[in-house]
Amino acid sequence: HQNSNCTFKTCNIMDPKSRYEAIKSGKQFDLVSCFGVTMWIHLNRGDEGLILFLETLVQLTRRVLILEPQTSKNYKSAKSRIRRAGAVVPNSFKSLRITGNNI
Repeated sequence: HQNSNCTFKTCNIMDPKSRYEAIKSGKQFDLVSCFGVTMWIHLNRGDEGLILFLETLVQLTRRVLILEPQTSKNYKSAKSRIRRAGAVVPNSFKSLRITGNNI
């Protein structure tokens, strides 16, 4: 629903073209929320992908940015779920350096 006071926008900012268009528009949002995806971006795109994601969110946020942090237990659980699903654990998983202890 959209009116003069409220706009909802979804965007895959990990897609280079979408990220470029979102930033180029110059539009910022009073509130940006991101739930349940930061860990998956980190696991699949590595530390550099997580940093790029967070930097982009900051550029698109005027006032409030809400992120859902994930515990190391959730990361371990994700690795197990990936294996149980028969998928290959991304190589980036082994090289992650950013943790809750060094943010």
